[in-house]
Amino acid sequence: MQYTTYLFDFDYTLADSSKGIVTCFRNVLTKFGYEGISDEDIKRTIGKTLEDSFSILTGVTDADILAEYKTAYGKEANQYMTINTKFFPETIAVLKELKKRGIKLGIISTKYRFRILDFLQSSLPDGFFDVIIGGEDVGQHKPSPEGLLKAIEVLKVQKSDTLYIGDSTVDAETAKAAGVSFVGVLNGMTTKEELSVYPHINIINDLNGLLTEDSDSGRSVRGKKTLFRRSKKTLKRWFTIKQENGHNHNKIDLSEKECKNCGHIYIGNYCNHCGQKYNVKRLSMRTGLENILGSISNIGNGFPRTLLELLYRPGFMIRDYLACKRVKYTHPFQLLFILAAIYVISAQIIKPDVFNEKPSKKINKEELVRELDSIANAKEDGNAKMLIAGLSQKVDLNMNEALAEDSLSKENQTLVKNELPSTHNTNFILNKDTTSGRLLNMIYDWSKRNKAAIILLTLPLFAFFTKMTFPNRIISKSYNFTEHVFIQSYIAAQLLFLSVLYIIFTGNVLINDVYDIPEIVIIIAFIWIYKDLFQQGWFKTILRLLLMSTLCIITLFILLVITGVVWAVFFQERNLNDIVISLN
Repeated sequence: MQYTTYLFDFDYTLADSSKGIVTCFRNVLTKFGYEGISDEDIKRTIGKTLEDSFSILTGVTDADILAEYKTAYGKEANQYMTINTKFFPETIAVLKELKKRGIKLGIISTKYRFRILDFLQSSLPDGFFDVIIGGEDVGQHKPSPEGLLKAIEVLKVQKSDTLYIGDSTVDAETAKAAGVSFVGVLNGMTTKEELSVYPHINIINDLNGLLTEDSDSGRSVRGKKTLFRRSKKTLKRWFTIKQENGHNHNKIDLSEKECKNCGHIYIGNYCNHCGQKYNVKRLSMRTGLENILGSISNIGNGFPRTLLELLYRPGFMIRDYLACKRVKYTHPFQLLFILAAIYVISAQIIKPDVFNEKPSKKINKEELVRELDSIANAKEDGNAKMLIAGLSQKVDLNMNEALAEDSLSKENQTLVKNELPSTHNTNFILNKDTTSGRLLNMIYDWSKRNKAAIILLTLPLFAFFTKMTFPNRIISKSYNFTEHVFIQSYIAAQLLFLSVLYIIFTGNVLINDVYDIPEIVIIIAFIWIYKDLFQQGWFKTILRLLLMSTLCIITLFILLVITGVVWAVFFQERNLNDIVISLN
């Protein structure tokens, strides 16, 4: 099947709400003194806006009067609409089959979204449709393509992969205006001849026609594609479906079983008497290892699956967790602590003395001059590189300060500028002769050696500004602050997991950094997760992430300034050198 996304009109396409619509119109028209309007006249306005429908039925064009009719209709619809709406007989079966095939499904209607959701909750599970655009979600209603284009934008799909299914000429005009393929369905009051006037792929009697070979008749319109392009598209579609759906749940075994623990006879995967799983196996090397790991930290309960999904569908996995689909996943903070322990073990295996390294010695100006003179004198006999390497292990230099020293010769200044940076990983050290400089250096030294604490402390900050910069969208509810904290904990776990993989495969342990992976990988990870989690486009995601990062940096700067002022006021007379030494 060529189309990956099916977007439906609601009334007369998926469901027959004509009884409820006629009842509501009839009550409003009677209330305002309109008689002699037939049910057929009312039905033929289905699919248009309420204002247009009332204008057609009554001849009224005054906007204020039509708004009054619309308000009265809303009150009637609250009482009569949902109970008088029903799916067509084939609708649910067709929708479930399309869903099974991996098709994205959506609804675009002039009916209010909350009414559609109210009706769907009794027949289909929450989140069955990938997007629902109602009358309140657009500024212009059909035949304007705004709603259809908004759904395509939300789903991040191409027009060429999208099929719009509707029952009326208004739907046909909407598809034409949006540049989307159209299939007409003859469930409503519009005839085949009326629909045939508009561009279409097919006109079917009911939704069952979508599952037949006739629905693929548009292939000739789409043109032939090379085998490579088809394979690429199939692979991309498979990966997208895998990302969105994740790991398939184990099917429930409905046969009768006897519990190996208590002997109770039950049906299902777990004994409803003692709770033991039906497929408990004899101890082996594999099951024994699973029991050992599980007894230590419950690591076996979804741990491998959680790590795997953090690699290829992190945003969708987090959405599943927040949507209360939690049994198959390790909880985020538990996962974070387990990965922190794995990181420490991996780092010590790769570099045994990594946590025992002492901080670099801070030498004074005279010692620096002596060291540089020794290196300069040794340049001719080939020992300079060795001395430079030794100096880089002993000294934590601020190159800008070293170059500014008047006592350094031009030769030594050139040596500092050109030779030392290539062998010494220079950290930015502020002027230690000032109170604020000493304070900031003390904070910097502490943060280098407390990776886990830094990660935990940044979670609320990132959560707060993410909540500010990624607002509510049409297809998803707004997450509260606690949920945002859990989002950030999963992101931190993913980055920590990538750090473990990085040090294992490269042997490079960057213990002074929060994460051991390159900064560009961290940026890409955040963009990818935020895009899938909040269902926004790449451009919008990057812009909002930049805004969030800027707010975080400004806040941290303000906090550091405030801390520096407080420190200067209350601790200026203290011996800060003793404090720095004690912290290191």
